Amino acid sequence: MLQILAANTLRKGCNKSYIQQITLEDGITKDFIEYLGEVGHVDYHIQFPRVFFKATMQGHFIMSGALNRRILEVIYLDKDYGTSAKELEDLLANYENKRM
Repeated sequence: MLQILAANTLRKGCNKSYIQQITLEDGITKDFIEYLGEVGHVDYHIQFPRVFFKATMQGHFIMSGALNRRILEVIYLDKDYGTSAKELEDLLANYENKRM
């Protein structure tokens, strides 16, 4: 299940963006990465020993992570950080609902 267990703000960017490290309950799956590609733009790099991705949700955030890992790095682009954080929570919830 892709629920957020912890969210640690790493730093605030000079362009008013926030960067967070998100710890998920379970590891990131290929299915989740494919879902991100359906709702945003994904760069998926399978040629490396640790498969990783970078997903852009237009106007809200950019997230990156690695297959089977529980850590996401999220850069919130919206000046209203709360709105973008809610978008991430909704994205995870919608993915979980799709799986059921």
